[in-house]
Amino acid sequence: LRVSDAGLFWRAYENGLAVAHPNRDGGDLVLRLTGDLAGSYVDWDGLCHADSVVLAPNTGQFLLRSECRP
Repeated sequence: LRVSDAGLFWRAYENGLAVAHPNRDGGDLVLRLTGDLAGSYVDWDGLCHADSVVLAPNTGQFLLRSECRP
């Protein structure tokens, strides 16, 4: 488990990524998909994320690696 500079908790898996915004206060936080996380991902709603993932407070997201285009 890692913590981004923005304060998001994340963990990379072989075929995806799990991200959580554990804070109830404040605004949305952004995880940039660069370095080891570079690539495109699809979330559970079918939305493509190629540059970043934005999470509202007290939420999480599971993302699967995919050849999608935002």
